[in-house]
Amino acid sequence: RAPTNVSVPPPLTPGARASATPAASPSRQSFAVTLPAAPACQQLVCNYATVNLSEILGSTDNNVLKLFTAAADPTRNRVYVAGILTRHIGVLDGATEKWIGTLDSGIAGNAHRYLYLDPAANFLYIVDKSHHQLRRIDLNTNAMAGPVALPERVGAVVVDSKRARLYITTPDAPTFRAFDGKTLQTIYTLAEMGSGAGAMSFDAKADVLYVLNMTPKSGGEIFRVDPKTGKVAGALAYNLPAG
Repeated sequence: RAPTNVSVPPPLTPGARASATPAASPSRQSFAVTLPAAPACQQLVCNYATVNLSEILGSTDNNVLKLFTAAADPTRNRVYVAGILTRHIGVLDGATEKWIGTLDSGIAGNAHRYLYLDPAANFLYIVDKSHHQLRRIDLNTNAMAGPVALPERVGAVVVDSKRARLYITTPDAPTFRAFDGKTLQTIYTLAEMGSGAGAMSFDAKADVLYVLNMTPKSGGEIFRVDPKTGKVAGALAYNLPAG
């Protein structure tokens, strides 16, 4: 994070631009921002200043303002981040907090790229929700697998490091899909949970997947999926509070 020093000069007129002055730092980038004092305003929302962060940061890479997804590798102390405006994925060294490289996502143009990491296999999965595709980078070799088609609406995504698999839920039948992490081929699908299959969590110790039924109803329901058999093993019902 870049620390921000804020000083307040005399008020400017509404809609005026604020001035920004880069501030030097021996260890990391920082900047000082001068904001005008808020003028009197009787409206619910008032625009009293505009700050251009690109000018403040002095960066030619617009993607610095569009990062929105990250995946962490606790084994190797790496953080992978992706944005909308560039095909590249940034790699951060968690120990030094320095950028150590980039990876090519294989996705050209603006796109919503969501990252999921398997630390055991050292796989980085890329779910492209703009083009409805799945890719996988083998971080041991930087080899890319995919793309393979995904449904238009992707819900939850969970990594199974024990089997090097990726699970997704979707309102589009079949609503649960299991992918082989090495080949990205579909291993099995499930349709019996219906279009309500949504939020999902994997208990690696118990080796069970929990899938929340998000279809509105009087009572709640959580499905248990056995990843060993690829079958729904049961369901847990619970009562929802009134109101």
